[in-house]
Amino acid sequence: MKKSFYQFLCLSFSIISFIACGNGPKGTPAAEAPAAPATEVPAEKQVIATDLPEGTGATAPALTPEQASYQEFAAFYEGILPCKDCDGIKTFLLLNADKYRSYTMKEEQLGKSNAPVMEMTGTWSVQDGIISLAYGGTIVKYKGSEKGLLRLDDKGKPMDANKYFLKKL
Repeated sequence: MKKSFYQFLCLSFSIISFIACGNGPKGTPAAEAPAAPATEVPAEKQVIATDLPEGTGATAPALTPEQASYQEFAAFYEGILPCKDCDGIKTFLLLNADKYRSYTMKEEQLGKSNAPVMEMTGTWSVQDGIISLAYGGTIVKYKGSEKGLLRLDDKGKPMDANKYFLKKL
């Protein structure tokens, strides 16, 4: 009984030491050093975690509030928006968290059999929870929330939430 207990104790100690030294199985994080105080890093020099090479042990710097906002809103959204001469516009919007902050929006007019599906791509930005989609010279704004995006009018005021809302999927 004593021999089994000592073997168990030695094995446990070995495993803990092995993991604590950072030599654990691949994918097991080593203990991290305390983070340095945050400093302002120019956007062109910021590194996104997905841009880091795998297996190098490199870690991404802490996210700035702006980067956290992009990651919070980067998602797939859909909804049916009002249309003057059709049954509605089925809208699909994908906000990417890539380094270009690109988006893809597809709009399909419902009730019109010959209407083409419109596809737009551009860039997006976020400031104070307001998402701006840039397409050519046009900018469309949405108020972001955990549940989705609410379209804003030209003056920045929210439109009817029952009609102008894209649900986050």
